[in-house]
Formats: sequence, structure tokens, C-alpha cells
Amino acid sequence: MKWIFVFFLFFCNTSFSVLADENNAKMAVEKCASAYVKSVGRIDNHIDRVYVQESKRMSTAGFVHGALGYFGERDENYGLYFVCDFKDGKVLRIVDNASQRLLFGKKRENGYGDFYKGKVYIYSFLRKDDSFEFYDSGLYAVDGKPTRELIYKKK
Repeated sequence: MKWIFVFFLFFCNTSFSVLADENNAKMAVEKCASAYVKSVGRIDNHIDRVYVQESKRMSTAGFVHGALGYFGERDENYGLYFVCDFKDGKVLRIVDNASQRLLFGKKRENGYGDFYKGKVYIYSFLRKDDSFEFYDSGLYAVDGKPTRELIYKKK
């Protein structure tokens, strides 16, 4: 009976943790999208998904067109539109990828070096009308080393 309780406790805590991380990633997407719309006016129609990378330090959300290549083949026309850093329920900064212009928040002082210490998870969201729905997740990197290679189409 004692072992059943231990197994149940571990299983419930693990499931809750994964769900909490997915919910945190979803919150990052929603708050980043909202802050971007307030700064720019609207989200480009070409943006069809968001990839959220989450570490213990913070989350960063990349609003893109096309598949990155982590959950299947990378799209030839993959492109990053803007990046949003998120922590403790708040948007820290939004940067336009093409111009590298800061659209919101303060400039990042020390790059992303500390971000990749420990485990980094990735969450994928697909655009459906004016919102983004969870698609998939996985372990992205450990101590800065990718856990798998991106998948490119064979030519």
C-alpha cells in the first residue's frame, strides 16, 4: 500500500508539473501576443505558429511562419518574425527579428547565455484564427546542448 501511495504521489506531481509548464507557455504566448498588438497594431497574417523555449530563468517565445524542424521537417520558408521574453507573468521585451528593433521593454544586457543552463523545454502552438493552440512539447536542450538535431527536407 505504501508503494502505491508513493507511485500515485510521484505520478500526480509529474503530471501537474508538465501541465503547469504547458499553461505557463500558453500564458507567455497570450501575453506576448497582446503586448505585440498594443505596440504594433496586429499580428502579421503570415505568422502561423509560436515556439516557446522555457528554462528556469525565463521563457522566450518566437512568433514564426513555418515549422522549425523540431516536431517534423523544417519548412523551406521558415521565418522568425519577432521574439518575446517573458518571466513571472510579465512580458520583459519584444524584439522585431528583421530590424532587430526593440518594440517593447528594456534591451537585454547579457544575451541568452544563462538562459540555456540546465534543462530547456520547447512548446509548439499552432495559430487558429486569432489565437494559438497547443500542439506539442519536448526537451529542447540540456546545458546548451540540443537534445536532437533539427529535421531538414532532403533535396
